[in-house]
Amino acid sequence: MLLKSKSKKKLISLVMALTMVVSFAGCGKNKKEVKPANGVSIIGDISEDTVKLSPNGIVTEISCQDYSTDGTDISGLKDYIDKEVKDYNEKVGSTKITLVEYVEDDSSAKVALQYTDFEAYADFNKLDTELCSYDSQKIVDMVEAELKAEDTTPQIDTSNVNIEELQEAGYDIEDLENGVLGGDVSDASATDAATLTDAVSNNIVNATDVDPTNCMMLITSDSVNYSINSGRVLYYNSNAVYVNENTVLSTGQGKAVIVFTFN
Repeated sequence: MLLKSKSKKKLISLVMALTMVVSFAGCGKNKKEVKPANGVSIIGDISEDTVKLSPNGIVTEISCQDYSTDGTDISGLKDYIDKEVKDYNEKVGSTKITLVEYVEDDSSAKVALQYTDFEAYADFNKLDTELCSYDSQKIVDMVEAELKAEDTTPQIDTSNVNIEELQEAGYDIEDLENGVLGGDVSDASATDAATLTDAVSNNIVNATDVDPTNCMMLITSDSVNYSINSGRVLYYNSNAVYVNENTVLSTGQGKAVIVFTFN
């Protein structure tokens, strides 16, 4: 599989992967094209990496890349992708991934892969991501972990100190037992910080105030456009950018939360 970053595998995106692809390449650059069975293009005019989520669970990943700036020969790219897809399907024992459309023209390529479910998409691409019914507690827990990671409270070695004296001086016994000088991130502060933007009103709301009825939630560190087929975006957090009522860009700058519903 082709790498896009150190933490995940994405199609046709990283020079290291392209180096592998070049080894499959022949001479010359001929246009290659694979069309969907019904002849209707899935890629269409899409020009940025996009993942489409559908009510039936099918995930369509569209990867777009222009290699003209580095002069890379991609004439062996389709063969490489075919092999990666075939190897994965054989590994899991069923056809989880299908190459449904491929367009290669000189130094650019667009690929559409279809996955039977979101789990296969995440596994194939080695993504730290989760798709589930809306659960505000997951967002609160995520924010709490982020706040703890940002906490610069100094650590102390309490093995040779008098815990009773420090406790009398006002330090929390639990913090002392954990070797931390100062307080921990409270549940209240994490809950207060767990906010989302309403896609319609653009107002900031607390995650715990969102009505979970018929809501789906995507948590991801991926950098890609997520498009909701037959649905609409309801809320998103600060690591996501609203594109339109069906699409949100996950920036890859942290864990993005996208809340949506299918019609």
